[in-house]
Amino acid sequence: MLRNPRKDPAESAAASLGVDPAGAFASGAPSGVSEIGGAGGEATVEVGEPAGGEVGAAVGVTDGGGVVAREGVGAARRPCRRCSRSLSYGGGNYESEEEENGDGLWGHGFRRSQLGITQHRVYALLRNRDTGDCRFYILHRKLNSSNRLVIVRSLSPVSYRGSFVSVGSKVYVFNDVDALCIDCASHTAQPIPDMPQRFSATPMPSRVANVIDGKVYLIGDSRFTSDHGMSWRKTVMVLDAETQTWEPVIRKEDMRVGPLWSDAVVMEDKICMRGIRESYSIVYEPKENKWEMNEVLNSKDWEGGCVVDDVLYYLDCSDKALRAFDPKQSRWSVVNGLEEFLAAETTQSKWANAVKCGEKKLALFFLKTHDGKKVICCAEIALERRQGGEIWGKMEAFDVVIEDGGLFDVMKCVAVTPLSPSLPDDVIIDIVARVPRSYYPTLSLVSKSFRKLIASPTFYKRRSFLGITQHRIYAVLRNRKTRDDFSFYILHRKLKCSNRLVIVGSRTLHHMCSRGSYVLVGSKVYGFNDLHALSIDCTSHTSQPISDIPQLMTNKVANVIDKKIYLIGGSFLPDESGSREAWKNAVAVFDTETQSWECKLVKEDMHVGLGPFWSDSMVMEGKIYLKDYSHSNFFAYEPEERKWELMDKVLNYHKWVGACVVDDVLYYHDCFDMVLKAYDPKQRCWSVVNGLKDFLAVETAHSVRSEAVMCCAEIALERRQGGEIWGHKESCDVVFEDGMFDMVKFVSVTV
Repeated sequence: MLRNPRKDPAESAAASLGVDPAGAFASGAPSGVSEIGGAGGEATVEVGEPAGGEVGAAVGVTDGGGVVAREGVGAARRPCRRCSRSLSYGGGNYESEEEENGDGLWGHGFRRSQLGITQHRVYALLRNRDTGDCRFYILHRKLNSSNRLVIVRSLSPVSYRGSFVSVGSKVYVFNDVDALCIDCASHTAQPIPDMPQRFSATPMPSRVANVIDGKVYLIGDSRFTSDHGMSWRKTVMVLDAETQTWEPVIRKEDMRVGPLWSDAVVMEDKICMRGIRESYSIVYEPKENKWEMNEVLNSKDWEGGCVVDDVLYYLDCSDKALRAFDPKQSRWSVVNGLEEFLAAETTQSKWANAVKCGEKKLALFFLKTHDGKKVICCAEIALERRQGGEIWGKMEAFDVVIEDGGLFDVMKCVAVTPLSPSLPDDVIIDIVARVPRSYYPTLSLVSKSFRKLIASPTFYKRRSFLGITQHRIYAVLRNRKTRDDFSFYILHRKLKCSNRLVIVGSRTLHHMCSRGSYVLVGSKVYGFNDLHALSIDCTSHTSQPISDIPQLMTNKVANVIDKKIYLIGGSFLPDESGSREAWKNAVAVFDTETQSWECKLVKEDMHVGLGPFWSDSMVMEGKIYLKDYSHSNFFAYEPEERKWELMDKVLNYHKWVGACVVDDVLYYHDCFDMVLKAYDPKQRCWSVVNGLKDFLAVETAHSVRSEAVMCCAEIALERRQGGEIWGHKESCDVVFEDGMFDMVKFVSVTV
């Protein structure tokens, strides 16, 4: 692989961070970076994986005072502006006095929310049995120390009979009539419009709240006046969290399903509610406004459960097991790997509350006796689905979070993912755009908003507009065993690790055309079969068909000049009399901007050998140079004048199959002389690239078709005084270990 050593803007930005702009993410995230920072206004990024395995990433702008924020990687520090002591971000370890009551955390960390750098924060509503107060507590995850629940004193007590649900960075609280919204970024509360219909007032909560697509569904029983007097009906009210308004239609259901709900969750966009009695457990589907029973789900008492990746989990206090319900398989199972831990720690637990606290992770709160007194504990459990469908759990943390557990009841646990729109979207896009693209898989783990942003075509257009692009190498490989199996691979450049070719896992790209020609234009690769054609978007790894080639063409080559694809191949075309068809070269032109073929097909009378069995082609100085398999036919085609001419005899002197052009100079590896040769069309001469003799003599001694492994060497090129071209080997790795593959085509895409 050859490249010009001039740095692009993304590389320059990466250099200031001390990271490799060509680093890649495939099966795991790169190692963590302990600290980030920069000059005032400079864009910075941090991507990493701590020892515990939780992947995180942070993107921000510095304010001249050091680190602004980070996510999921150790702890970054800067001076606190309101006190003389330091405050640690990301990992916990809060040392200011204000954090003891839960207020200091968000006051200092509000900048994180402004930048859209978030993580799951767990809140618990605890009811004091002596006073009856129900207060909000936040779970403080402290670095190298135990976690604990800390009261949020800025929030007033709420009714223990309320219903609670989180939407983004906010928690909504619904009482019998009134409702309020708690902003977890600032720990402030404000009322929202009252519910359109009053729910019943009962000694126990008579309503449940759940969220689907940003809308809060509040379900409970209400009294209505009918011809027969007062009657109870099931009522569904919907609050649009974005507009903060209630939908005008109140759904009054005649079906009586019991007013006393013990819990409710959302799976597969359905609200699953569990009553105090099993017969009252109902599933409600909002789209079809349909109620139904699920007997398998009802077979377990899943109160206090939570949903992770559309699977319901709850602690079975009787059997001391973490159970899981998969709605796709409609069956219960036991999470493996936790038997000893749960048997030892939950022996005296009669209740438990679970809440999702990260990607494939849940937090489990339960009561136990410790040193002779009751305490509330929290276990953080990572979840993994293995082959065969079994779910395994791994206990990552276990702490006493409330020491006076006998005084409190855990009413509800919620997890919020604050993502404040304080910064305009275009500013956030410009910040993230400066991150090397190979870190995007890691950034996509930060939040759904980041994942959606990185998958957006608008984002890549912005990168291109800012001039922040990178080259990505793709390869089409042919499996010799199956012969017709042509697949699409990408070269993963891993930071401080060897590069490798990895198959693009998208189903639409897994198998490529066996007789195709491939060419790149911007961030897209175009593939042409005998008649059909498609375009591959390398930002999303998706493909779509384009209009068919106007004329059936075989053994063709494709090249690009000024965003137009010139497809040159052989066709049977009518002769001048139109009485019969003759084998001729044909040139079809596809305009990538209009996504259409030019109306006129260029029919060339010049017969080239036994037909256009081209082995290679390239573009130099606006001309397309073609070479056939016999190495006896060499031609150049000039699109502007639509003229064929014999290739320069000097250029024709060498068999430059598998070549590429860098800065209008052709380079190819001479396997026999084991040198890298260069042809300069301005000087019309061949030369040997200096500085690579020893390397190529050793590494390419056996570079012929065999059962050997496939290697990739990255070489930087430099033209020195006197016109000599020198090369410097930057890396050389085994990128493919299975020697049963042939290299069909390599393309470099700008994304």
